Amino acid sequence: MNNLPLKFLLFVLSAAPCHSAVVIGAGHLDIHANLTAGGDWEIFIQHDEVGSPQPTRYEADTESILYLPPGKELTRPSGSAWDFLGMGAGENVWIFPEGQDSDLVFPGLNTEGISSTTVGSWTPAHSLVGTGQWIEFRLLSMTYSGEGTDNHFSMWKFAGGPNVWISTADGISTDGSADSYFLSPGGHSHMNWGFSSEGIYDLTFEARAVLPDGKETVSDPFTLRFGVNAVPEPGSSILLGLGALLLCRRNR
Repeated sequence: MNNLPLKFLLFVLSAAPCHSAVVIGAGHLDIHANLTAGGDWEIFIQHDEVGSPQPTRYEADTESILYLPPGKELTRPSGSAWDFLGMGAGENVWIFPEGQDSDLVFPGLNTEGISSTTVGSWTPAHSLVGTGQWIEFRLLSMTYSGEGTDNHFSMWKFAGGPNVWISTADGISTDGSADSYFLSPGGHSHMNWGFSSEGIYDLTFEARAVLPDGKETVSDPFTLRFGVNAVPEPGSSILLGLGALLLCRRNR
């Protein structure tokens, strides 16, 4: 009887999948959203790592960490147009930029796998788009881990000034009126991903569209993890994962 907890733990570990978290560094990266004619979604990450001959595919979850290294912080410009960043003028801001930097991961959104015949036309509530065949990437929540005290995420494009798609500095609007990004079928776009402090940010999104018959289709929520000069510290869950990995290797 005294051995039951240990046997149970060994059973759980032996049944656990053999994988570990991956820190994703420099290179082009897309978050792909695919949609079938029947309204089924597939969300995944594809990374063209610098120096690698083939792209690598990852699941869109917290096992894949998009990493921003130290020394890449910028200074927030003055002017109210930049208030969406969530910090004062002259303070540091950390950005994955919309223009590729060979030292950084270059994240974007991709709907190239979606045919225009798969989606119908609709009018989103977001002020930056009108009626069209849209794929919406809607932010649902943000979770922060680190030592920052005023932690915000924002997404924008720059064209003479910031066109702000997402900002958590004024809360998160989950009704689609703000805090979403839109692409047409067959689209591919890179944007600025901004963070107001160092730490780990888990951003949970869902993809949405309207089918040709007018019915709305929504993906399961998926989480993108960003490490701003930070990676998760080892904890009990990671130790369990190491134990599972050892068992996996032993059973090979």
